[in-house]
Amino acid sequence: EVKLSLKDSAGSLLDERTTTFHLGICLGEITAFSAVPAYFDVGDTINTSLSFRNSGTEVISGTAVIQVQNEQGGVVEDFRHGIPDLEPEGSVRFDDGWETWGLEEGTWAIIGYVLYDSMATDPRTALVSTSLPEERVYLPAICKPFR
Repeated sequence: EVKLSLKDSAGSLLDERTTTFHLGICLGEITAFSAVPAYFDVGDTINTSLSFRNSGTEVISGTAVIQVQNEQGGVVEDFRHGIPDLEPEGSVRFDDGWETWGLEEGTWAIIGYVLYDSMATDPRTALVSTSLPEERVYLPAICKPFR
């Protein structure tokens, strides 16, 4: 608690305020984020996992968000989890299953982040797709010397 007093040059009290504040660091970080499988058939379930740690000195409350976005950036699924009163050095993990029934083939970005104390963690992104990447086959080069 801090008490502030404003006095004029003669020492007369002009104004006075008392306020309470708290010293500490409010800081959180995503320690792991995944979406598997990376390549899937329509109808499969994509399993997502987000782990968050309170790396500060203050208790954190907030919301963990995992969003699935289509190729145009539109949100097609949104998972939200409350984080109530996470102690310093405490960790939480959230697992969700995204059902892909009825989707068209394509690629989706799965983004995870945590909102807390008017801040947000850096987002983590995993891409999942119905298409396997093109596999390239490299054949050995055989050189014959000229005679």
